[in-house]
Amino acid sequence: MTTDTLPAFFKTLSIDSTSDSAKFVYYHKATGEIQKISNTSFIEEGCECLEVTSDEVVDILLGKKDLSNYKI
Repeated sequence: MTTDTLPAFFKTLSIDSTSDSAKFVYYHKATGEIQKISNTSFIEEGCECLEVTSDEVVDILLGKKDLSNYKI
């Protein structure tokens, strides 16, 4: 029988705090309209990407403010 437990496993994990704070805003360059906000960076056809901190977009992500109110 093994002595490993789930709490012991969790103690071995570490969280990269910088990945938590980075968000990627995808927008149309011609119009400046924001299309989406993501935790990951990837190529989105027809969109440009801007890296921001989560503090800058937290109200949008929580639904307190609407994407249509912003342009880049």
